Amino acid sequence: MSTHGTKESSRSRAKAEKKEETLWIAVRVDRGIPTEARAFRSARLAMMQEKKWRKGMNFDYDETGVFEVQVGDKVGE
Repeated sequence: MSTHGTKESSRSRAKAEKKEETLWIAVRVDRGIPTEARAFRSARLAMMQEKKWRKGMNFDYDETGVFEVQVGDKVGE
């Protein structure tokens, strides 16, 4: 029995064509220890979070960073 044209075959194709999603991860490090990480769908929101954290930081000991991450179903190199 052929499933061509059915909902089931459409779902299978959509799943196979699923693209990687980009997330932006904001990370806070206090005195060398990563203390918080938050994921965002836009770089702008991640940078806003980083700016908020930086307002109360001790720049001699603490750090923040924003990293772009590709989320997908494959293992990278």
